[in-house]
Amino acid sequence: NTGIGVAMACNWAPHNLNDVEKAINQYLNSEQIDPIYPDFPTGGLIINKNYIPKIMETGHGTVKLRARYTIRKDKIIFYEVPYGTTIEGLIAEVGDATEKKEIEGITDIHDESSKKIRIVITCEKGIEPEFIVKKLYQKTNFQTSFSYNQVALIDKTPTELNLKDAIKIYVDHNIECIIKECEFDLDEFI
Repeated sequence: NTGIGVAMACNWAPHNLNDVEKAINQYLNSEQIDPIYPDFPTGGLIINKNYIPKIMETGHGTVKLRARYTIRKDKIIFYEVPYGTTIEGLIAEVGDATEKKEIEGITDIHDESSKKIRIVITCEKGIEPEFIVKKLYQKTNFQTSFSYNQVALIDKTPTELNLKDAIKIYVDHNIECIIKECEFDLDEFI
């Protein structure tokens, strides 16, 4: 969930529903709630995972994401990209960086994606692919960041929520819905 409204902005990360269910059960059982790590649909490697527990406590913070890759001879094959980037955008950034001579040693880049992400970069002979990857992380969005700003309207007031507060509000809302549903059913039968 990402949005900007009157005097508030929010940015919530996507999470795996199994992890969310586990956290809700921990809350309902009055247990310590484990931090929920984001589950980005395009993948990517979170390089500062140690920040996640603090983000879950406060409702804000930033994680750094890197594209995942493998190297096969003179080719770098990216198979996961940071959340919020596009394959076309990344390819254009690499083209711009090579044109401006910010990154040298790339002879070709193309998109072989079908159902899965696959960006293939061919390096010049004699160029170490790991060196190119390091430059790509520095000069393009193959490395980027995702900023949490877990704000929601609570009683018409923008409020920053930590994980426990968000779960409490969710559970309380569901209890309220169940009560209203039962009251409606009772009124129908009486």
